Amino acid sequence: MTHETTNHESGHARRAARRLRWLSELGLILGGATLIGLWSAPLGAHHLGLLKINVTGPKALAGHIYLDQLAESVVLLALLYGLWRLRSLLRCFESGDFFGLAPVLHLRAFALTLVVVPALDVLLPPLIELGAHLGGIAGISSMSAEVDGSDVWFFLVGGIFYLIAWILTEARRAAEDSAQIV
Repeated sequence: MTHETTNHESGHARRAARRLRWLSELGLILGGATLIGLWSAPLGAHHLGLLKINVTGPKALAGHIYLDQLAESVVLLALLYGLWRLRSLLRCFESGDFFGLAPVLHLRAFALTLVVVPALDVLLPPLIELGAHLGGIAGISSMSAEVDGSDVWFFLVGGIFYLIAWILTEARRAAEDSAQIV
């Protein structure tokens, strides 16, 4: 492989990283707007001309709007943090830093958020229900947790990305050891 071919492929990777970064930034903007909308509009169906938006939260917290909004906000903030780390990873790729320490750390943090987000989505409603029950909030007498297919996929993809970050860390360590020997 010639140096010219490598630069050409690197240019493609950088442009792809830029386009994906733009998408992640759009996700951050939409996520921020969703967070603002979550606290400024009540749950339920909203009609904006031809657009219908249905805002729902965990079934376990139905009827307790502020508790529901709290649970959804924590999950959304974790998701936004993951998007921020993905954006940072893609910025590293744009600058040509594909195997440095910073991209590996961003990838690891992004992978962990892919595991934390569904865990929060599953565990936070029953924990909030427990706290509300212990706090004497009327209407909460049981706890429930819901796991769906998307939660499982988040765990799986997050685990794969974390494994890739671990492999890259080990590869960096091996390359540094090899460089010290020579």
